[in-house]
Amino acid sequence: MTNKRYLSNKKTSQQTISISPSLKDWIRRYVSIMHKKKPEDEDYKSISAFYCNVMEKVLKIFELGKDLKDFENFHDREIQKLYPDEGRFSLPFVEASVIMSSFMPIDFFFEKPFFFNMANLVLKNIDSYSMDSIKNLFSRIRNRLVQNNLIKDARWDIIPKKGKKGFNGVLEYSGNYKFTHINNIKFNIALMGLMGLKITDFHYSGEDKYVRIKFTTDNVLFSNEEAIEARTELAKNNQDYVINLFRVMEHGTPHLWQRLSNNDHILISFRNEEDFDECLLKLEVDLKKYGFEEDFGLYLLRFFEQIHWIKIVDESELAFQFLISEDNHRTERELLLSYFSKRFKVSEKAQIFSLQSNLS
Repeated sequence: MTNKRYLSNKKTSQQTISISPSLKDWIRRYVSIMHKKKPEDEDYKSISAFYCNVMEKVLKIFELGKDLKDFENFHDREIQKLYPDEGRFSLPFVEASVIMSSFMPIDFFFEKPFFFNMANLVLKNIDSYSMDSIKNLFSRIRNRLVQNNLIKDARWDIIPKKGKKGFNGVLEYSGNYKFTHINNIKFNIALMGLMGLKITDFHYSGEDKYVRIKFTTDNVLFSNEEAIEARTELAKNNQDYVINLFRVMEHGTPHLWQRLSNNDHILISFRNEEDFDECLLKLEVDLKKYGFEEDFGLYLLRFFEQIHWIKIVDESELAFQFLISEDNHRTERELLLSYFSKRFKVSEKAQIFSLQSNLS
């Protein structure tokens, strides 16, 4: 092989090749589009520059022992930001860690930077009137998910609406790990919502780790690209197909209790005083063994707040007020006050209760 250092880099020679008119037009359009996106990039200054750059990089790749089939496995840096390599080789451990998050909503507020990365990816790559742009983004995401072993494969059909703008579609794919697959589905249909695609039907088989999603274009797809609020709402509505209470009930008690725990109108009670004492004894043992003595009272209050009996008013003063009424929950109130009275001095003023150490 000729060593490149003995050859001139000056582009004076010409090489004539024969290509089809369609390929020539494809290259011309691609270079034109990329030049508009990246006007300072020398690779897209002209078709000649593009040819030279592509051929040089391809030869370097071939010299590394790769061939054309390896092109399909190259990393897509833009998609990789959303689907990083972390956990790729430890998916069984990832699976165990995501079980309890599977049916919880994606928090678009607290994950704002990540959400806007998703939104920017969509707005940058989707042409509202081009089914090909949707297919292309689907393909890029599919390739990344297959590379990461998150899915086995995927297929989709996109069909234009008769006499109308937009299209309908069907997406199918299977996963390798049950709960990782559920989280992946939840993420992907939220991403579809950001694209402007509305879920119309959803079939999921946990046993087969298979999902079939029907979707249609929503008006937001054709709206101003700044319509982030509408796209976010569509993303949230889409994810409800995964995290609705019917789906939660299918997967057992822990998931249902986790969802209910966020509802302040629901409380956890005890069948009798013995069960109450047993639960609080276990809590006391763990607080004393693993916590700090000065935080003992505060963490006891936090326990009752988390089962929705009370609301802490002032943590430093160990002050709280009841959320449960005396008329409907007299037993619970008496259990709590009796419990604290054995361990603290309990005072009350204007329905606000405070705890003080018996040692003070």
